Amino acid sequence: MANCERCGCHMKDDTANQRLQRGRDLWGCQQCQAGQQFKVKTAYGVCTPHQGEFDELDRPLTKNGDLFRPGTRLCGYSDCVDLDHIAATLAAAQ
Repeated sequence: MANCERCGCHMKDDTANQRLQRGRDLWGCQQCQAGQQFKVKTAYGVCTPHQGEFDELDRPLTKNGDLFRPGTRLCGYSDCVDLDHIAATLAAAQ
C-alpha cells in the first residue's frame, strides 16, 4: 500500500499505480485535495461544520477559547454548529 507524500495517508494500490503509470507523483490524496466544506449531508440532515478552532474533544471554540454553542449534537458530529442539531439550543427555545 502506498502513502500520500503530503499527509502520509494510505492510498489504494490501484490508485497509486495509475498515478505512477501516468507519470504523476503520489503527492496529494483525495483527503488532501478535499476543499473546505460549508454544508455536509448526513443521515440526520444537513450539518454546518464549524470553520474555526477546536478543543481536544473536537468541539468548536470561539476566538476567546470558550465553547461555541455548547450542547449535545443530535446529528453525532461534534463540529456541527446548526442550531437545529444542538440539544441545549432546542431545550432553551421551548
